[in-house]
Amino acid sequence: MIPISKKIRGIRTKQNLSQEHFAKLLGFSRAYVADIETGRTKPSRRFLEAISDHYNISLDWLISKNRLFFLIESGVSLLIYIYAFEEEIIDECEKRLNKLLEYQKYIFIDAQDIRSTNRLLSRILNKTGNNQKLFEALKYRMLTEPFVLILKNISSSKIHHSDLLIWSIYNIIKDAPRQIYKSLNSDKNHQSLSTSTLIILDYPSYLEKNMNSFGQYVTLFRSTEIE
Repeated sequence: MIPISKKIRGIRTKQNLSQEHFAKLLGFSRAYVADIETGRTKPSRRFLEAISDHYNISLDWLISKNRLFFLIESGVSLLIYIYAFEEEIIDECEKRLNKLLEYQKYIFIDAQDIRSTNRLLSRILNKTGNNQKLFEALKYRMLTEPFVLILKNISSSKIHHSDLLIWSIYNIIKDAPRQIYKSLNSDKNHQSLSTSTLIILDYPSYLEKNMNSFGQYVTLFRSTEIE
């Protein structure tokens, strides 16, 4: 669980702002911000709405104490691996994710028995084409409409080198903010733009098998952590 005081402090420090400057931008006093960040004062609705409007951050995320929701909304983790040891629990995680992301843009793909990279990309985008065109289309969508992509049972797919596919999607997501900033002639005011997130819902064995490929930058979640 992420306390709201820590979220607010994280927003401020991500912008490289002092408490005084942060407070001034939002129309509040430095003392008020300091009291919120230390937990002495609960933020008012008006304060939260000011943050939401100024930094394009949803009120749902600010209010929610769910750690997974925090990581998705803040862009702290671009690749999240949620694992369970039994099929029934993986299916239950799917239901929890659908509920958690009810008001988010997300695409859910059960990759079991999908036989190729091309087929998976076609399912994600709901369009056909060669792999190069589909990757370009995916990159464009992640640049213009950030969303959460959930891949379930990638370990049961027939995709050759599925770990390389995940690595490619991750790199598209990781590169998106730089491309957005470039297109906007960026300055620090654009650091709060959201990014897409890739979630893998699978057995732990798939991660262990491909640890050298993507194990160092993935955020791990046990199934019980997304209640």
